[in-house]
Parts: sequence; structure tokens; C-alpha cells
Amino acid sequence: MYKKILIIACMLTFILAGCGKEFYKNEDEKQWPIIEPYAYNLNSNISLYFANKTEDRLSVEKRVVKSDKNTLKNVIINELLTGPVSKDRVDIIPNDVKIISILEKDGIIYLNLSKTIKELDINEQKEALILYSLVNTICDYRSNIGIQILVEGKRCDKFIKYYSIKDTITTSELILKKYQSPISLIRTYCDYIVNKDYSSAARMRNSYQESGDIKEIIYEIKSQFNNISTINIKEYTIDKYDKKIEILLVLELLDEDQMGYMYNYKCTIEMKNGKFIMNDIYRV
Repeated sequence: MYKKILIIACMLTFILAGCGKEFYKNEDEKQWPIIEPYAYNLNSNISLYFANKTEDRLSVEKRVVKSDKNTLKNVIINELLTGPVSKDRVDIIPNDVKIISILEKDGIIYLNLSKTIKELDINEQKEALILYSLVNTICDYRSNIGIQILVEGKRCDKFIKYYSIKDTITTSELILKKYQSPISLIRTYCDYIVNKDYSSAARMRNSYQESGDIKEIIYEIKSQFNNISTINIKEYTIDKYDKKIEILLVLELLDEDQMGYMYNYKCTIEMKNGKFIMNDIYRV
């Protein structure tokens, strides 16, 4: 009886010792994994966003690349930096702007750029095109994901000079159409006020287009900018390029005696019938 128990115990020990162990046909195969959870070098369809010839909107270029699941986002960025194949598209990301790293964590992709991005001397339109060339390309790879842009591993308030990167950014469909400068709307609005053309300024407001009551809007404008002879936009930050936009402004207001005052304003605008209109502007 004792021998039978001993034999059974030995058999169980042998079986349990073998559980979870990987078996190979020979010792040389130990360097290779038996089964991978996904195949390598699969063909992937990707979309790259470059500027058009006139550099007033982004245009999509489709490609097929070979990559595995883990490295696809890196392959996409490298393809973008390589530049377009089509002569109808332009690479607007300067060669000295480098991608330090790209990391996905908790539903956010962190795109880490070199500090040379901050040294670019470009206008608002080109800044938007560079920003969304990166953002749209990455978001096309992974839908429903936000992009957090870092510069040398640090968060910044602005991408270069005009667009906010304080929070995560998502894709812009509007950038695929001819660029319309959000700040140009505010400049026109300020010009009307300085020239005492309050009726034209009021007609730019969404509240007028919805209600048609111009007297109340004119009263509001006069109460904000009474006796102002000059309005200078000293600085501004656009939160995103989309159908609804929020802009933070630093305005210098000069009265008729040329006394200057600096104020912070917030303006909200939205796209209606193919053009931006002003929802509200107020001091903060």
C-alpha cells in the first residue's frame, strides 16, 4: 500500500512540475517564441495630412505600410516626416523640428517635440497647419483619442505663438477646408467699434442674427467700448481650430486722450453657413 502511494505521489510531482513549461522540438528553438498574439509586418492603411500647394488647408494622402501593432504609430510619424509623394501636397513641418518620442498611456498619446518648434517664426495659419498635420495624422491612426503635445518633455501653454496645447487636442475636420483666421473676425469687429460703426459691429454678433434686435446689442457694445479711439490686439490664444472656438485676448484700449488700458477678454465664435460669427466677447 505504501509503495502505491509513493508511486502516485511521484507521478503527481512530475505532472505538476511540467505545467506551464514551454516545450521545444530541440534546444535551438528556445530563442524563438512558440506563438505570438499578433502577426508581424501586416499591411496597414494609413492617412497622412499634408498642406496643399497654396498652404491654406490640409490634404489627405493615403498609404499602405508594413508594421506591427506596437510600432505602427512610430511608422506613421516617420512617414509624415518623410513628406508627401504627390506634387499637389507640401510638407510644412520644418526639418529641424524633431519627434523625440511618442507614447500612448491611459487613452492619451503624448507627442514629445524638440524645442526647435518654439523657434519658428510663422503666422497663425501656418502654425495651425503644422499642429493639425501632426494631430490629424495621429488621430486617424487611433480614433477617440486625445493628443497631448509636449516640448522637451514639458507641457506648454502654446504650440508656438497662437494655438493652445495646454490640454489634449483632437482632430479638426475644418482644417481640410480653406483656412479662415479666427482673429481676423475680431480685428474687423474692433475696427467697426473704433470707427463708431456700432451697427456693423452688432450685425457680426450671433445674438443679432438670431433675434434681429440690434438696439440692445449696440447698447452693450457702447457700454463696453465707450470713448475708445484705438484697440490693439497685443496677444491672443486660440483653443482649437473647429466649428466652435474660444479665444483669449489681451487688448490695449486707448481712449480719446490716448490713455492706454490693458484688459483680458474672452471671445467665443462659431462657424455658420461657411463663415465665422461672433457669439460673445467679454472682459475676464
